[in-house]
Amino acid sequence: MSIRYLRPDEHDLIGAIIGESFTGDPVNDFLLGPKASITAYNTFVARELYLKHGFGHVADDPSDGTMW
Repeated sequence: MSIRYLRPDEHDLIGAIIGESFTGDPVNDFLLGPKASITAYNTFVARELYLKHGFGHVADDPSDGTMW
């Protein structure tokens, strides 16, 4: 598996990956609600914060990713 940096236009991709990963997590479920809300929130912060002022990674398959 190879890992690459996310492009600035890949906020939907990383939002979906993080939404899938954190659905079922008690804290995220309590704060954000269902999977659609977790995905929407993470897509928003990826677009407005992480991919503008930080960076992220994604696996080539794309099963995993990060935002920093």
